[in-house]
Amino acid sequence: MPELSGVLGPFFELFLHYMSGGYWHHTNIYVGDGKIIESLPPKVREVNYEIIHTATDVAVYRVKTTDEIKRKAVKFCKDKVGTLFSFRYAYIFPILYPSVSHVEGDRYYCSELVWAAYKSAGIDINGYPGFISPPISGYAVAPQSIADSDNVELITSAGKRKV
Repeated sequence: MPELSGVLGPFFELFLHYMSGGYWHHTNIYVGDGKIIESLPPKVREVNYEIIHTATDVAVYRVKTTDEIKRKAVKFCKDKVGTLFSFRYAYIFPILYPSVSHVEGDRYYCSELVWAAYKSAGIDINGYPGFISPPISGYAVAPQSIADSDNVELITSAGKRKV
């Protein structure tokens, strides 16, 4: 079966990119001391940033804002460690969940957590705040929505796709 996965791999990758609202399909936040906070099943967790070396493509974006707002966003994320991951509101099913982004809650998907952290601190990093986000994200905040925001800037990228 490795031959079949080799043939279908590009299809599944394109499908994932389409369903997740663009090229990027995961988001986390750097919180200092070599740590990131991310929301992956089963919950929001703090891990060593070295985990990004397991990805095939990585881009680092910086939110264009004050250090005070960044500190508030980091605190928000630290306070959410242990909170459950949200399959229920995952951005890959926006048609089923027309209201999939919230600031305060008990469940978060990855990009919603990062967006909510900055939104609670006073800045919106969703590049597509209306209903239609490319290609089908609905009201969700997909990782691509953050990457495309005017309030973030690309710092560096590595992998097979150069941004």
